[in-house]
Amino acid sequence: MLPEDVLMRISAVLGIYKALESYLPEQDRIDWLTSPHRGLDFDGLRPLRLMMSGEFEDLLMVRRYLDDRCAGFPPPGSDDYEPIAEGDIIWTR
Repeated sequence: MLPEDVLMRISAVLGIYKALESYLPEQDRIDWLTSPHRGLDFDGLRPLRLMMSGEFEDLLMVRRYLDDRCAGFPPPGSDDYEPIAEGDIIWTR
């Protein structure tokens, strides 16, 4: 049996993985993780660096950021952000 903190970290990493699959095309995921970000949440840091810091709160911050983007919420401090509208979605069978 794994300790609770280990299970929580695994859950956060799996949530980040799932959100990246939903939020970005495959070829952009590594760039997103390894590039510095200007947003308030990241303050110029790379998401991967935060994820590897060892701090659980850093993992959760990256997960929350991605979960919010997937849900259509704008990044903090962004005035010109336009969420995805239903007309932007292309349905295929």
